[in-house]
Amino acid sequence: MAQYQLTLNKKTCIMNVSTNGIDFLGFHYYIMNQKVIMKVRKITKKRLRQKMKKLDYLYGKKKITEKDIEQVIASYQGHLKYGNTYFLRKKYLKNIEKKVS
Repeated sequence: MAQYQLTLNKKTCIMNVSTNGIDFLGFHYYIMNQKVIMKVRKITKKRLRQKMKKLDYLYGKKKITEKDIEQVIASYQGHLKYGNTYFLRKKYLKNIEKKVS
């Protein structure tokens, strides 16, 4: 096996992923039964819920258009499609799409 002459900076932390998992790009990754599991972080869910509530309010007050809402929904769908988020998307994104249409 080749030896790599790598140096680590002060911000680098080596830790056991199987016990804690890691947070990266809005998801929490951890290992269970030798499989990598990817869940949406709680704060990401909270932000999604708050954003959808705000969009609903602003649309009701006629301060934003359907196009604005569609752009936000497309952005969240693009991000959430990488995880097992069917029910999350169904719960929050579909509800606001129904109200707009």
